[in-house]
This record gives sequence, C-alpha cells and structure tokens, in this order.
Amino acid sequence: MFIGGKRIKADLDNNYKERLVEKYSIQGVSYDDIVSFEYISFNRDGAYVLKLKKNSSVEKIINNNPHIQTTEKLKRFVLLYPNKKYIPHRIEEICCFYDNDYYYLSVSKGGSDFVWGIRDLFENENNKR
Repeated sequence: MFIGGKRIKADLDNNYKERLVEKYSIQGVSYDDIVSFEYISFNRDGAYVLKLKKNSSVEKIINNNPHIQTTEKLKRFVLLYPNKKYIPHRIEEICCFYDNDYYYLSVSKGGSDFVWGIRDLFENENNKR
C-alpha cells in the first residue's frame, strides 16, 4: 500500500467546489465541470488532483491560468502503479495532465504558498467529515 499509493476522495458540495475554483484560480469553471478532488500518493510522493471535464470553456480558463506551469498528456498505461501518472514533477505550482475526456490539475505536497492553500483546503475539509 505504501509503495503503490492510496487515494482519498473529497466529498464535493457546491460550497467546496466554490472554494476549489478560488484556490486553483479557475474562475469561470462551472460546478458541473468539476468531477472530483482527491489526494493521490505514490511511494513517498503525493499530489492533490482536481479532475475537470474537458470542454472548450474549461480549456480557455486553463490556458489563461498563470499558476499552470506545465501541461502534459496523461500516460495511459501505468499498470503496476496507476497513481504515479498523477504526480507532478519539477514544478512549484500546477501541472495540468489531460486525456481525451478530462483535465487533471495536480499540485504536489510542497511548493509555493499557492499549493499550501490547496493542501490546507483538502486537509481542513476532510478532517471535518
């Protein structure tokens, strides 16, 4: 479990989605476009991943987000360690992974104050439940 990783999914309501939009600086994204928010770990690395539907309006917002430092196609086949594909590398803020249907806005456990705000939102909300 430690090496392969874990996934902790947040329970999303509109209030939580509103705060996610603010923390990720994606104003204009519809609440319906937010699919999930979860903590994903692999080995000693972890990331907070916001999954968004892929459409033209979300694409415009993502392309104009100054916190997204890199955009990469999500690796399709990672059989032994599926969580590894969501872990950002060599960035301080957001890595945007994508596939045919979704965008995955991934931030690592450390990094800038921007990232700490996302981490704190996840930790605070999940400790309440």
